[in-house]
Amino acid sequence: MDWQQLEHKSHLEDDPTWIEARRMFQSYTPGDHHLETKSLSIRDAYVYKPLNAYNREIRILTLQPFLTPPDGHEPIVCGSLQEISLDSSPFYFALSYVWGVASQTFPIILDGRIFNVTTTLHSALRQLSQKGYALPIWIDAICINQSDSLEKSSQVQEMGSIYRNAQLVLGWLGPEARSSSLAIKALSFLGSRCMNMPDGPSLQERYDLVTTVLPSDPADKRLAFPTSSVVALLNRPWWYRVWVVQEVVLAKNVYLLCGDSDVQFSFLLLGFTMVFELPLLDAVFQGSLGARIMPLLPILKCDPRIMNAAIRGHSQEPAPLSQRMEEVRSLGATDARDHILALLGMVSDASEVGIKADYTKSCAEIYTQVASGLMINQRNLQILSHCSFPKTQKNLPSWVPDWSTGFSYHIWQSKYSLFRTGSRHNQRTKMQAGNFVISGSRFDVITNTGYSWNKTDLTVEPDTEPVVLSACLGAIEDFVRRNCSAYRSSKEIDDAVWRTPICDTESGVFSDTGRKCIRATANTRAGFEALRHPENLTNIADENKRLQKAKSFQYKAGMIGALSNRRIFVTAKGYVGVGPGHLQADDHICIFWGAEVPYVLRERRDINHTQKKRFWQRDKGDFEFLGECYVHGIMDGEKDLRTSTGEDFVLH
Repeated sequence: MDWQQLEHKSHLEDDPTWIEARRMFQSYTPGDHHLETKSLSIRDAYVYKPLNAYNREIRILTLQPFLTPPDGHEPIVCGSLQEISLDSSPFYFALSYVWGVASQTFPIILDGRIFNVTTTLHSALRQLSQKGYALPIWIDAICINQSDSLEKSSQVQEMGSIYRNAQLVLGWLGPEARSSSLAIKALSFLGSRCMNMPDGPSLQERYDLVTTVLPSDPADKRLAFPTSSVVALLNRPWWYRVWVVQEVVLAKNVYLLCGDSDVQFSFLLLGFTMVFELPLLDAVFQGSLGARIMPLLPILKCDPRIMNAAIRGHSQEPAPLSQRMEEVRSLGATDARDHILALLGMVSDASEVGIKADYTKSCAEIYTQVASGLMINQRNLQILSHCSFPKTQKNLPSWVPDWSTGFSYHIWQSKYSLFRTGSRHNQRTKMQAGNFVISGSRFDVITNTGYSWNKTDLTVEPDTEPVVLSACLGAIEDFVRRNCSAYRSSKEIDDAVWRTPICDTESGVFSDTGRKCIRATANTRAGFEALRHPENLTNIADENKRLQKAKSFQYKAGMIGALSNRRIFVTAKGYVGVGPGHLQADDHICIFWGAEVPYVLRERRDINHTQKKRFWQRDKGDFEFLGECYVHGIMDGEKDLRTSTGEDFVLH
């Protein structure tokens, strides 16, 4: 298929709502767009009129068109702001964009006065003004007085309603660059084909589409998929901004604009999802797509998390805060508080958790309030599994997740209930003098530690990958066989060897109903063997070799997630496990009542001086929280602790 020859017409211009807006505002009289630069010096800065929060007022910009585009030195005459109540059901669009560098600004003319906007917003206004007709549009940087903390907090509370009520949301990706129009055409084509498949699409229909549009010979450059252009498009900053999530998830409909091109978001989403899941599709069809999909693999290194959030949460209905926080983990925000506050417009339980938009509170106060509210009021202990180290935000207690840090693999996954270590018990939690108190039982103590891997250790070049991964698995196997006495039979030892590096989880299992995670199966074991002994693949038939490589790909993906920034350890009772990278000997493996996985705690020690001698005095029950762990042999509740009286752990 020749991707260069694809036709692509505007989705937006054919949208009935967009057509209706043109009709409604066709009589709008544009102002004078010819302004000399020197006239800026005699114009006053824009001054906001106060909003009536009781009447749920917002501001709407009527963006006027210019008859001829101004050159690069002329300010855009944007039109005027109008205060209007959300209760009056106003007709408007909403703009979704990246703020960019706050110090790099351009002047625009707003109600005859000067108003400065960032470079990104300026380019969006210029593009929209060239449409030739007026647009009623809500833009946060213009329609909210950003210097007024009280107004900002009040308007953030209304953000959910603002995006739900917008007729359309327009996502501005930026100007045309690096053949972005070709990338949009290619993804839109795949998305439209998926959307038109009668069965959903099914796995077979996806397979048939891939074999039709992707060349079997990767060397045929004429028919090559525009991978580099797609990668460049998906690496644009818009895909990684936390505020964009609610702008997309809550919208009635979203169109993405990039230069002169536009596309309906749902088409691009389906196209990207199909490309991203090609290795899983290849595994289902026993590696038969290998040659066709190899040129597209660089796209898998893109991580446009807006896509994930849209897949999991696209609905105008509010969802639990914990779900929303997990969807947006690792997205960017200029203000770290926005990793929570940017979600409040699309959550259902903010009052139950006890959180509201309040920019007078510090980041540590907001994060702590959310963590305690979720665990005490909702008994959601899975929040503890989001703790990763080191933390970038200051003054956070050890048990409070830093929501401004990147996403990490969770052993306890909220979407799939795979384990039940302590889930048979009723939990009691409380706050005590600023510390979190949780009940449970000490299971064991760490006595020895193995290697700690970071992601770069496990993500290596193709030429050296077999050797590196085989050595990694070999080191784990050697550690288990030398140190782990809890496993009596050879089968128990073998299971510990191959299940522990992936925390006994088979990730990304592909089916007609989507991706899911399950407990590891025989397929996973085959993937382990292919990685542990790559030399065994040299003497088998090509068809079997493709199948084994597909299985090894799946094991490798799970292994990278499970071992990244974690450390192998052994306990006093001879159990092997995987835990936080900063764990050490004498740390405790503890089981909290109601939790599906164990956790690693470190006892706090205070230094006291008596008769000029230093000694360690342990504060009974006081601990630092290190993180979740996998301990092979206890994850299904094999160590029944119902007869244990337990104890209260005070987490600092």
